[in-house]
Amino acid sequence: ALVIWRAFEEANRLQEQMSQAAVELSINGETAFWKLPENNARLTQKPYPGQTIPKSLIPRVRIVDTTVFWDIVTIPEDVSEDGILYYVWLAPTQWQVFTGMGKDQVPTSKFIFQSIPADQIKHYKVNCFSNEKRGRSDLFSVLGFLKRLTDSVNYQIVALQKQSAYCIDTTIRGSQNDIDNYISDQQSGGTIAPAGSEFVHTDAIERKYIGVEGGRGGMSEAFSWTLSMVASGLGIPISYFGTHLSGGQTRGSAIVATEPVAKRFEMRQTIYERMIKDLWNYCMEWAGLGSVDCEVTFPEIITADKSQKLKDIALAEA
Repeated sequence: ALVIWRAFEEANRLQEQMSQAAVELSINGETAFWKLPENNARLTQKPYPGQTIPKSLIPRVRIVDTTVFWDIVTIPEDVSEDGILYYVWLAPTQWQVFTGMGKDQVPTSKFIFQSIPADQIKHYKVNCFSNEKRGRSDLFSVLGFLKRLTDSVNYQIVALQKQSAYCIDTTIRGSQNDIDNYISDQQSGGTIAPAGSEFVHTDAIERKYIGVEGGRGGMSEAFSWTLSMVASGLGIPISYFGTHLSGGQTRGSAIVATEPVAKRFEMRQTIYERMIKDLWNYCMEWAGLGSVDCEVTFPEIITADKSQKLKDIALAEA
C-alpha cells in the first residue's frame, strides 16, 4: 500500500498541490480536487479537433480553482456533500499570445461550460454554516480593516514627506532684470545646493527657508488599532505578524497568546488530514486493496520547552 501511495504521490505532485490547496483554502475559503476521469493524465476539457488526451496508469487528481464553479447543484433539502449532484464549470480559460507551432498548436483560449459529476470532485470549505454551499475567506471579516491599515501607513508616509519638504522664499529689491539674472544663476547650480554651499549676495537679496506648516508626522495609533482589529478578526496574535508591535513580550505571555491560535491551526490541520485521507482512500480503492488504515501526523505547533521536560522527568524519577 505504501509503495502504491508513494507512486501516486509522485505522479500527482501532491506536495506541490497540497501547498497550493492550503493557500487557496485560506484566501478563497474553499478548494477542490478533481479525480480525472477515464485515466486522463492531464486536465483537458472540450478537446479541439485533433487534440489527444494522454492516458496514465496511475490515477491523477488536480486541484481546481473553485471560482470557476458557477453553481454547485444539490438536492433542495440537503446542500451538504452527500446532497451534491454535480458542479457547473462556467468560465473562459487564460488567453495566450503564442499558440505553438505544427502539431503542438493550440487555441488562444477556450470557453468551458461543463457539468462535472459530484463523485469526481472533493470539495473542501471553511468559515461557513452547514446550510451554505460555498466557503468564506479567512480574510473576509477583516478586509475593511486591511484597507484602513494600508491607508494609515500611506497617510503617515505622506505626512512625513510633507514634514520633510521645504522651499526657499527669496526677496529681491531691484528690477525685473535683476530677478531674471538671479533665477538664471540659481538654475545653473541645480535645485538643491550641496552641503557646505556658500551664498554670496547683497542686502538687496533676502533668502528664507520655509517649512511646511500643518499636519504632524511621527508615530500614529491608527496602525496599532487597525492591526489589532485584523489580528482579532483572524484569531491570530499580533506577535505572529512580525511587525514592530510583535516585540516586548515575555516567554509566559507569548505562550498564553499562542494557546488559542494553536487550537485554530489544529482545526485547519484536520481539514488537511481529511484531504490526504480522501486521496489515500481513492488510491487504495483504485489499487483494489480495500480498506487500508492511513495515519496522518503533523509537527508540533507549539514547541515544548525541552529543559522543562527534563526537569519534570528528573522530578518524576526522584
